[in-house]
Amino acid sequence: MAERTDREFGIVESDLTAVRLQVGNLDQQVGNLDAKVSSLTEEVRGLAGEVDRNQAQVGELLTRLVGRNTDAGLTPSLWLWPGTHRLV
Repeated sequence: MAERTDREFGIVESDLTAVRLQVGNLDQQVGNLDAKVSSLTEEVRGLAGEVDRNQAQVGELLTRLVGRNTDAGLTPSLWLWPGTHRLV
């Protein structure tokens, strides 16, 4: 009976060691993913800034094109020749 208990204890101990190694490996993988997510978050913030700058530039270019401030109520329908799809 004591031999069986010792053998079963050895199996449980071995399984516990394997689980500890797996947990350590998973912990390392989570750390790596966290670093990647942080990096991607910074990239997205940078891209959002670029989008904002590009939108501002488009607004400025449209203002120059039509000679009016787009914030003053100019609608896209005013940018087209009547009955066409060509810009004024």
